[in-house]
Amino acid sequence: MREYLELALDKVIIMNYNPEREVIIAFLEGEAMKNTFGGRLSALLQEKGIQQQELAKHAGVTEAAVSHYVNGTRIPRSSVLARIAAALGTSSDYLISGDSGNAERESEMNQLKRMIARSASQMSREEKMEIISILMGPD
Repeated sequence: MREYLELALDKVIIMNYNPEREVIIAFLEGEAMKNTFGGRLSALLQEKGIQQQELAKHAGVTEAAVSHYVNGTRIPRSSVLARIAAALGTSSDYLISGDSGNAERESEMNQLKRMIARSASQMSREEKMEIISILMGPD
């Protein structure tokens, strides 16, 4: 265990180590942090100009919980993760794994679905059929 700690010290700051239980609580730094859930969350918050307090309201969690997510000491449940992704205009997949291949498309698709769901009750049958024909495309 000691060997592992020495090898890892260049990438983490050890916050607490209990040798009896072999438990390490650590925070990643620098480049290593960018490739984590917390690093991606932090980068998106900065990019979108959203404060942790605002994200907490959108996600329905406390500011302390968001702080834990950003620092990498906790990972949110799937329902919270989905709300965080929606608030930041990204996908849960991107936040978890960094896979951004479909993140933009998924975000646009989610926005489109929400717009249609909000407007469907006020749309005429002809307007609904027009949307369907657009989606189905030419034969």
